[in-house]
Amino acid sequence: MGTPVIAVSEQMAGMLGDRAAKRGVAVDLVTLSDDRSAPDTARPIDAVLSTGLSPARLSRLLRDHPSIRWVAAQNAGVDSILVPEIVERGITVTRVRHVHDTYVAEFAMALVLAAAKRLPDIVRAQDRKEWVHFQPALVRGKSLVIVGYGEIGQALARRARAFDMRVLGLRTRPQPDGVAGEVWGAGRLDEALGLADFVVLAVPGGPSRRHLIGDKQLRLLRPDAYLINVGRGEVVDEAALDRVLRDEGFAGALIDTFEVEPLPRDSPLWTNPRVLVTGHIAGIRAGPVGEAVLDQLVENMARFARGEPLLNTVDVRRGY
Repeated sequence: MGTPVIAVSEQMAGMLGDRAAKRGVAVDLVTLSDDRSAPDTARPIDAVLSTGLSPARLSRLLRDHPSIRWVAAQNAGVDSILVPEIVERGITVTRVRHVHDTYVAEFAMALVLAAAKRLPDIVRAQDRKEWVHFQPALVRGKSLVIVGYGEIGQALARRARAFDMRVLGLRTRPQPDGVAGEVWGAGRLDEALGLADFVVLAVPGGPSRRHLIGDKQLRLLRPDAYLINVGRGEVVDEAALDRVLRDEGFAGALIDTFEVEPLPRDSPLWTNPRVLVTGHIAGIRAGPVGEAVLDQLVENMARFARGEPLLNTVDVRRGY
């Protein structure tokens, strides 16, 4: 098909162009300015990198350029960019794999340990200049239920097994992986919640998973259990979470993602003594884009130019 025309944000144009040149991949990059003006090109745009684009701007770009056939995401999760135009036109969407999983899995493991060792209580005691007296619990032998047993969930399972935890994974299409003790279907969520010492949510978003964890599910948790969310914010009913925790329904929640971000200042979760808010910092949020990310993007650009199947495509109707 020749050299494809690919629209990219200003923040990505330089590094992506340099990486493509080093790999010998010919691409024609059209820069999308930060002032939201239309791209400066009369040529048909073939593809777009969604990094730095709001859903509204991506929708407008797709409407204005019906020639776009591929949307590339830099993230592991793509539900936030699956605008109606993508689904309606059957546009191919790709994501980056095996990059974000390490960041998020390490952070999730840190939250498991923080909960078990009661680090938030220790920090509050220091603020009061109080010398604490308690025995931190072990995670060895404890049950970790991972809801959303994909790349991130599996990366977390490997780390949890190193601490001798018992791991149960839940996913839509369950299959043994040699890491988790068991992998169940998503339909057994309620049963799994009642068995957990720790529940980590690593679930992709989407309408079908909104408030997957609601009042009923939260009240299935044991009194000493902890809930950790490093998936999508809309998966948890935040009003129910605050209510059940204030009723002392379970031990606590460590939440990295929220339905509205930043979390509004008037949210009761800020002042709930059983909640730790960590401001969506589990994954790659800032700084230079890693070589692994750029290499995956450039490899797909080369494939796109040659008319070959792209790597890491997404089922846009399922959202992952």
